Amino acid sequence: MIESSKHYINCEYDYSGGRDVINVEIMLWAYGVTGEQKLLRLAQKSYSNYNKKSQAYRSLVAINDKELLTRQKMYVYGVTYNAFSKLVALLYYYSGDKEKLKLWEKAMQRLERYYKLPCGCISNAEYMCGNKYFDSTEICDISDYTWTPENLMAIISKKIFRRNRKMCF
Repeated sequence: MIESSKHYINCEYDYSGGRDVINVEIMLWAYGVTGEQKLLRLAQKSYSNYNKKSQAYRSLVAINDKELLTRQKMYVYGVTYNAFSKLVALLYYYSGDKEKLKLWEKAMQRLERYYKLPCGCISNAEYMCGNKYFDSTEICDISDYTWTPENLMAIISKKIFRRNRKMCF
């Protein structure tokens, strides 16, 4: 983890372009291990810069805070949606930013409203489908949909644990 810390701290790249922002997850994990405040600030700055840039365009591979808050269905790859919602969960976990917690909760509510299947997972066949009996899911979505809330399980609610247990077992 120390090597990851050095890599991010010494690099001049801002990790705010497209899916590069997913590096925020590694920055935050490294911060959690090392306590290096520069990593937390870099993660927050990278996410903020990404969010500003991505609001200028709508993309199937990029989601921003504004889109996480909408109540509409989205045509996006499920793993991408989970990855971006996981970032706001981790930003809340490591920084205590309550706005990120609200974003994460809204993102999860949206998934459950429009895409949750009877098995407990979200639908996704390359792109999120719906929640009809004939909609399917992919194994990568099962893992991402499970890991995303696990980051906040101890903080928010045991209800999440029960949902994950039902889905996995």
